Amino acid sequence: MKVWLPTVRAGSGTDVFTERLATLIKSCGFAAEITWFPHHYELHPWDLRRFSPPQGTSLTWTNTWNGFAFRRQGIFHVTTEHHCVFDPLYRPYKNFAQHLYHLAVIRRFERLSFASADLVTTVSHFTANRLLALGVVGEVRTIHYWVDTNRYSPGEVSASSDAVFRLLFVGNLTRRKGGDLLIPIIDALGEGFELRVVGGLRGREELSHPQIVPLNRLDEASLIAEYRSCNLLLCPSRYEGFGATPLEAMACGKPVVVADNSALPEVTEQGVTGILCQTDNIEGFVSAIRKFRDDPAMGQRMGAAGRSRAQALFSEEARRQEVLALLEAVLVKDI
Repeated sequence: MKVWLPTVRAGSGTDVFTERLATLIKSCGFAAEITWFPHHYELHPWDLRRFSPPQGTSLTWTNTWNGFAFRRQGIFHVTTEHHCVFDPLYRPYKNFAQHLYHLAVIRRFERLSFASADLVTTVSHFTANRLLALGVVGEVRTIHYWVDTNRYSPGEVSASSDAVFRLLFVGNLTRRKGGDLLIPIIDALGEGFELRVVGGLRGREELSHPQIVPLNRLDEASLIAEYRSCNLLLCPSRYEGFGATPLEAMACGKPVVVADNSALPEVTEQGVTGILCQTDNIEGFVSAIRKFRDDPAMGQRMGAAGRSRAQALFSEEARRQEVLALLEAVLVKDI
């Protein structure tokens, strides 16, 4: 069997998902081939219909923003929803132009993709439930996002042992990600704290503050080093289709302080692997961070629990069994 993964580069976590999925499929003993298309196709995905799949393709695995354009006769089609951009719960965190674009353009493309797919998957139960609640699909399968827990691991680099308590934020500095909350949080924490900000995949945004260290975008090895050397991950995001950065931090043995919304509680177990805080509650985030600063043993305990949770529920091996079962079902036409 050969799986084709045609993908329009988005400069987001969906690109990372595609790369990890190809690696996972190959580890199942099947061929997988990614075809990357320029971002401009996002606006006119119907032009993608002229591209032929690689010879021998039995299954095409796409993203929902353009999946309909890759439907081919006689080839099983899987499309994956990463988060619902037309979800009313997401609306407060978009500007008007984004909202109009999603409603007028992307919603139509996604519904065409749902209709053309033999199977719709999501990366979290939260996203699956939102699709069902909105009535845009009748059936959906959750295949949780995952991380390579061999690469993302505690390693030999430990957290900073100097007087500064080091926080880490990873992501684009958007309102959805809670980028606007970072300066108020670090201001409220006061001296003795440092916030290191790893930029997302889309740009070189920076925050200007004496206690914030902007790192822009890093390669994977450097990112893992940042996870390993921080004291905890801060994720004040207001809406996540999954929550990849808390998972990556947990895999590296770090506790997390995250907002209690959307899919984040699926990743972080309250009081076990980290602390979930009320969305937008700056005092809540500050209090949680100070608890970890004042009780290093708690951070070590939750970091170890996070590592165990990542290995048990969100490892490459855990997903391999699900993906292998799906591929084998397609082979015998039992899906």
